[in-house]
Amino acid sequence: MKIRNATEKDYRGIYERENTAEYRRLKGRPHRNFIAFKKWIAARKARGSIILIAEDNGKQVGSVMLIRWLGNQSHNMGIGISVDKAYAGKGIGKALMKAALKRAKSEKGVRRISYACYGFNKPSLALVKSLGFKRCGKSTHEYLINEKYVDYYYFEKLI
Repeated sequence: MKIRNATEKDYRGIYERENTAEYRRLKGRPHRNFIAFKKWIAARKARGSIILIAEDNGKQVGSVMLIRWLGNQSHNMGIGISVDKAYAGKGIGKALMKAALKRAKSEKGVRRISYACYGFNKPSLALVKSLGFKRCGKSTHEYLINEKYVDYYYFEKLI
C-alpha cells in the first residue's frame, strides 16, 4: 500500500466513495454533483487543507482530509477519513491517520487535530483512541438515522 498527496485526478474516486447511498444516508446530505464536489475541495485546498490518498496496487482505496480552520482557530485542523468498504479492517485507516498526523505536525502553526464520529462507529472510535486522541465532547441524539437517535462524539489530539 502507498500513501501519497491527492491530485485532481483522485477527486472522482473520493467523490464516488463519499456519495454512496449508505454514506449519504448516514451523513444526511443530499447527493452533490461532481462539479460542486470539486469546487468544495478546491475551496478547502485554497485555505491550506490537505488530502492524502491510500492506494493498493494502483487502486485508490481510501483518503484522509485535514481541513485547515481559519482565523482564531487557525491552529486547528479537522480530520476526516474514508476507506472503501472492501478494504475495511486491513489497517488502511490507521495508516492514513498516521500519515495525516505526521503531515499535520509539519504544518506551520498547527497545534490541534479534531475528529468527530457516530457513537455506533466502533472501529473509528477504537482507531482514534489508539492514536492518542482524547474524547472532548458528546452530542446526545445528534442525528436521527433509521428512526433511531444517534450520539456523536468529538475527539482532539494536541500535537
